[in-house]
Amino acid sequence: MADKFFNDISQIRVTELLDTGAADPSATAKTSTVPKELSADFVYDEGEELTQTGGGETVCTITEEDEPKGADVEITLATLEYDVKGAIAGGTVNMTGPDATGWDFPTSTPGPFKLEVWVPKFDTTSSTEGKPDGYLYIVLPYCKGRMSKRQHAGKGFGEDVFSIKARQNPNSGDSAWQEDEVATIV
Repeated sequence: MADKFFNDISQIRVTELLDTGAADPSATAKTSTVPKELSADFVYDEGEELTQTGGGETVCTITEEDEPKGADVEITLATLEYDVKGAIAGGTVNMTGPDATGWDFPTSTPGPFKLEVWVPKFDTTSSTEGKPDGYLYIVLPYCKGRMSKRQHAGKGFGEDVFSIKARQNPNSGDSAWQEDEVATIV
């Protein structure tokens, strides 16, 4: 089971970065207001343990701390949002005039991007129960993604599933997972 799972997401925003992790001044943020679900598993490099023995007894044990690496995220989109798909997984977005009309699978490794997620936060003790009382704002400042599968169920519309590796931004040093409570989506 995932460390974090969200199935009521208000919005995601994907902004492409330069290979170094710096902001790309020519990049335009791609937004989806209908993502289906997001799950995250936090990743650690496990520290090693070394035991020194002597005379048949344990003299000392040295244990290294586990080192946090980031998060492995899986996001499911249930719509054909070609711009968002291209920003996450690379490939070519086909355009007809100003409209995105298709997507071609990538022929090279996609570049990094920043992922922002807004999840509604509910206050169950107030008179506005059932209505969002702000949002949990999650920022993954340096991600690399790929399309991992397309799911079809019964007569339902296909869902695209993306595997994303969120890591510390090598340019800014920002943590791989940041979350904060905010009043509105910005």
